[in-house]
Amino acid sequence: MKTFLRWLVLVGLLLGGCSPAVPTVTDAPAPPLPTQALTPYSSPTPRATLTPGWSAGTPTPFPSPTPTPRVHTVTRGQDMGGIAFLYGITIETLMDANPDVDPRVMSVGTQLLIPAAAETSTDVIPSPTPVGVLLGPLNCLRGRDEGAWCFIEVKNSQAVDVESVALVVRAANNQTGDLISQTAYSPLNRIPAGQSLPLAVSFPPPLPASVTFGVELLTALPVPADASRYLDVEMSDPQVEVEEGGKSAQVSVELRVLGGLPAREVRLAAGAYNALGEVVGLRTWQSGDPLEPGGVLPVTINVYSSGGEIETVKVWAEARP
Repeated sequence: MKTFLRWLVLVGLLLGGCSPAVPTVTDAPAPPLPTQALTPYSSPTPRATLTPGWSAGTPTPFPSPTPTPRVHTVTRGQDMGGIAFLYGITIETLMDANPDVDPRVMSVGTQLLIPAAAETSTDVIPSPTPVGVLLGPLNCLRGRDEGAWCFIEVKNSQAVDVESVALVVRAANNQTGDLISQTAYSPLNRIPAGQSLPLAVSFPPPLPASVTFGVELLTALPVPADASRYLDVEMSDPQVEVEEGGKSAQVSVELRVLGGLPAREVRLAAGAYNALGEVVGLRTWQSGDPLEPGGVLPVTINVYSSGGEIETVKVWAEARP
């Protein structure tokens, strides 16, 4: 019996040695990929290297206009035309924003309200194209203080009235070519069709010893036929007394407003002319009280010559409701 058991164990060992071996699975490294040489090329739109703090070309929207206007304080040598150009607005816009400021007598220290629309404007607002008017010879007279007064007559050759007439007068330094510009405004708001009106502007001292003066039309706007902002005014024949030596003249007139509306504003302009017909002086006057229909307003003013003798004096009047 023991012999049989031994034989059985021996047979089992022999059979186990004949069984196929089970392989052991191990992670073998992947074969290396074949290397390839890279060919450099230029992209159609090369990218820029960004510097910290800069954007990648993203547009930043402009800020919206602020409703808060600013105030400009007039300094020496400035006029309303130059200030309007500085802020990119028209003279009319600046005058509308400052109705109590007369550009003809604006002094240093005057504060002008600049409309808010001009604060963030990136483009200069063009002035309206002026209608055609005729400019007479420019007569510039140097003063003893080394300044100058320039006078010129403007004729409205149109079939309609024109208003807001302004000229740019320039003084060019003949040595350096530097330009000094001043704006001349019409002494009255309106120039009726077919009529003329002198304009004047001063250049404060000191001016260079040798300058050349020139003039250019800046604005002249047609008055609509149905406009009601002017009243018909009747003026008596002017009484003119030229002082001895022709340096000054006194003018007296009487004004009446026609129609049924009172005149809130009455203006008078007196131009002095020499024997050659050149303008040598200009004086304006404005009423402080309204003129009722049927009322008579006597006016007396003096006009002075900036150079040469006064030969004749012309007078114009204007009334507004």
